[in-house]
Order: sequence, then C-alpha cells, then structure tokens
Amino acid sequence: MDLTTVEQVIMDRFYEKSRMAGGPRAGYVLRKDAVVCLGDEHPDLDFESGLEALIDKGLLLRAESGGFYYLSEAGSEALQVR
Repeated sequence: MDLTTVEQVIMDRFYEKSRMAGGPRAGYVLRKDAVVCLGDEHPDLDFESGLEALIDKGLLLRAESGGFYYLSEAGSEALQVR
C-alpha cells in the first residue's frame, strides 16, 4: 500500500514505539499527542489529516475518546513486513 509522507512518518512512529514493547501488534495504542508532536520535527506535514487517512485506509483505529489511536490488524501486518 502506498503511503504519503505524513502517513509514513506516523506509521514509523508506531513502529518505533511498538518495537520497544515487543513489536507491532494489533491493538497497540499511542496517544494522539505522541503523534501530533512530530509536527515540531516536520512542520510542513499535517498530522491530523494523516491520522484520518490512515483510519480511512484501515491501518489505524481511533478510540471513542479521540485521544488514542490503535494499530488495526492490517496496520500491524504492514509494520511487520518491514
């Protein structure tokens, strides 16, 4: 699946963080703040739209509260093939 630059940066963040917890698995969660803070390093990228695009592609799921994002089964598989 082709990802935009912002989508790739977000998925890289999930990979980096989940790797420290034993690897990417469906249900691995990150706070929205842990993703949006990447805007400091990449001011030209829109992380809000990137998160929405990854949800639309089925790679992430949003918690009902909106403050957390989870790797879906498809997102987990996409990160495991790295």
